[in-house]
Formats: sequence, C-alpha cells, structure tokens
Amino acid sequence: DLSMHPRYADLVGYTKEEIEQSFKRYIPLAANKLGITIAELWECLERNYDGFCFDNQASVKLYSPFSINNFFAPVADPDFQTESSLQLTFEPFWMESAGAAAALRSFLSARKYDVTKLLETYSKPVIIHNNTMTSPVRANEVTLDQILVQSGMLSIKEIAAEPMPSSTAATRSYKCELTNYEVASEFRTVLLAYMANTDEKSIYPKLLQVQKALLIGDIAKLGNSLNQLLCNSRYDVFDEDDDKKERVYRTFFKLCMMSYLVNASDEVSNNHGRCDLVAKTNDTIYAFELKRIQSDTSEAKFNLLDEAEQQMVKNDYGNNLIEEGKLLIWVVLVISDKYRQVCAWRTIKRTYSAAGTQIERHDGLVEPIKVENQEEAK
Repeated sequence: DLSMHPRYADLVGYTKEEIEQSFKRYIPLAANKLGITIAELWECLERNYDGFCFDNQASVKLYSPFSINNFFAPVADPDFQTESSLQLTFEPFWMESAGAAAALRSFLSARKYDVTKLLETYSKPVIIHNNTMTSPVRANEVTLDQILVQSGMLSIKEIAAEPMPSSTAATRSYKCELTNYEVASEFRTVLLAYMANTDEKSIYPKLLQVQKALLIGDIAKLGNSLNQLLCNSRYDVFDEDDDKKERVYRTFFKLCMMSYLVNASDEVSNNHGRCDLVAKTNDTIYAFELKRIQSDTSEAKFNLLDEAEQQMVKNDYGNNLIEEGKLLIWVVLVISDKYRQVCAWRTIKRTYSAAGTQIERHDGLVEPIKVENQEEAK
C-alpha cells in the first residue's frame, strides 16, 4: 500500500513549485486581471485549492490539479487580456471531478444524521487513527470519517500528539480538517442539499438567490428565497423537540447564507445574551433573531416581531461586532410551524447623532409557498 508513503505523496496533486513552474506565464496575467498582487493571488489559491495531504509524515501539501487547471483555463485564451467576458473566479471546481458529493449524499441518505452536529463536528479538527484511514472495509461497515478521508474532503493537517516517541506510522493518529475553502463550501452544500431533499446542482440557483438578497439587503426577498429551499426540505430533519427544531433552522439558514462573500455564524454571544445568527457582508453586519409561531394570524406575527425587537434591544445584539465602516442591522425572521417557512420579517437600523438615536424600521409578511401560488413565489 503506497497510498500514505511520503515518497509518493505528490503523485495526486500539484505542489506550489510545480504550479510556479508550469503556470509561470499565467500567474502575473491572472493577478493583473483580478487587480491584486501575485502574493495576494497565492493567498487566494492556497485558501481555495491547497491543503490535500495523505502521507503518514504530514509532509506534503498539494493543490487540486483539476481546480488549478480550470482556474487558469481562461488565461490560456489569446484574447484573455482584452476580452472582458473572460473572467477569473475562484469557483468550487473540485467536486465535479471527485465524485465525493455523490458518495457523501448516498451515505447520508441511507442513515438519519443530525446535520447540526455534523457541521459542528467537522467545522473543527478531528482526530483520526491510521487504521481508520487505511483499513479496507465492507460497504455496510464504512464510517463517515472514512468516506470523508477517502474522498479527499478531510485531509491530514498534522500528526497528533504521539503517546511514545517510538510510535510507528501504523499506530499514529492524525489531526484532520476539511481540506480547504473549496472543499468546505461543497461539504456544506451537500449537507444543505440533504436537508433540502435535493441535489447540489438543483440547489445552486436557489442559494445564489438567498445570497444575492442578503448582499443587497432585500430581507423580503431573502425570506422568499429561503422558503424556496424550505418548502422541499425533508420532514425528518426537523426534530419534534422544540429546542432542536429551532437549532435546525439556525443551521439551515447559516448553510444557505455562507458563501465567498458572506461570513455566517450561529449563536453569537455578547455580554448580555446570544443572537441566533450573524451574517457579515463587505459593508454590513446582520444580526438575526429567529422566532417560531403556531398562529397564522397577522396580528400574532406582528406581535412576535415586536417581542423579538424588544429582546434585541434589551440584549444589545451585535454591540461586540461593530467594525469600522460597517453598518449593523438587526433582522427578525418569524417561522411558521404550520408551513415550516418564513412568514414575517423585520429590519431595525439604528443611527446615532447629537439629536439622539434614530430608528429606521421595515417589516412585512411573507406568503408561504403552497401548491396554488408556487409560480408567483418564484
């Protein structure tokens, strides 16, 4: 078995030196097209496409050849420097070549998993023993760690602390993480597709609608776009336990919002309390409070919007998130238990001046997507 031998560690990817040599002519052209320095280009390439490592010394980090080739492909066009349509983007190319999404999706579908726990587990390093990484297993005995390692979603970052200096490769454990941003993004998309009861290709256009709505600050559109995903979601991912159900919504919305342009995190604490979700764009910080409601009356929904706003004021959500030049906006989303969709929203923007605090408030109701209004909701 040569798969983890250091001598063969660079067979399945590009090293940085190989890229510097093979793409020498393309690198400055790419940086110039993107309006960044060569050093900044390398930072982006490393963040998105580097990090594959499977040798038992954790000594060689590799870039995905498929992703690197696809990223630089437009540069090879003779008209690259003059044709505006030839753009470079840090897209998630790797999943198209690896078949990893299909393997993970199949594994999840055959078992009932708590997606919130999965996301929490694999958002930080995990320790995996050498035997787990190398031992052949039967299809009905394979573990999620093995699926993720053998598909390339998890890569070795370093050798875990060894119990004895004389430990051999066979007795080692490794600290493993999601390989890079490209892989982590696709991992999250597979989890969301599993929750939304669809596949990755079908979910991409809907995700773009969610992220576009957030980037332009259209919360009414955001609610409708989230509903496009929620209305197809698996009923069995929403635990009947009330606390767990709210946690699932937090996870679902976070997965929908996270992108290269949006940094989203849930259960963000300050010195007064904890808001459900925070999404940061280039110029705005959105602090979300999620509320669930059983009643379907407009009055009840607006009353709950008022209650949530008072909670946000009391706990001063986002007071520890202020960044220079960024606007803080509070957002309340009310979720209907009957339809399992967003049914109301509110934004609160506070500005301060010598005259005092000015509050700008917008809100509205969101019509749930049903058979009779599906076309109108799109």
